[in-house]
Amino acid sequence: LKRGDHETARFHILEKSVDEVSKFVYDLLTLARLEANLDDFKKEPVDFSALLEELAEYFTVLADARGITFTTAIEPRLFVDGKKSSLEELVVNLMSNAIKYSEGSGEKKITLSVKKTGETIELSVQDSGIGISEHDLPHIFKRFYRANNSKNKSAKGAGLGLAIAQKIVERHGGTIEAKGNEPAGVLHDELN
Repeated sequence: LKRGDHETARFHILEKSVDEVSKFVYDLLTLARLEANLDDFKKEPVDFSALLEELAEYFTVLADARGITFTTAIEPRLFVDGKKSSLEELVVNLMSNAIKYSEGSGEKKITLSVKKTGETIELSVQDSGIGISEHDLPHIFKRFYRANNSKNKSAKGAGLGLAIAQKIVERHGGTIEAKGNEPAGVLHDELN
């Protein structure tokens, strides 16, 4: 279709729909593999600080394009025994949510940080977005759960990103939690 003469609005809508369905199927398969322990999950030392620095460059560009102030506080040379691609997917899911739910808020700020406290490495994504209600907080890591938030009806997703993030953290022997309040809203995720 792309090689033909189909450069119409309908073609672009079709293309976008196919991309959204493909992402949905990818997320479903990823979650199914994580839940069933079917993926090749060989742990090895990963320089988590370096990984976050690499990803921060990408997120800086995304945030700038949306008028979001993005900062980092990354403690150097923190290593995690884990699977690099899964850790990357974890951070991408958390940051994608932070960016998505910062749209439409007043002051747009996101901070990505990692530090070591004792034997625990804490990953934190904080945003100044629309917030998460106390009612929704206990449910946001469930598959297909989407908070009913009238402030950002345009945010798209299937409610799988945080479920995937939780499974990745659990496979790495950690815990994840979210803290939120309305209206300011801070999302705080930790890899303990």
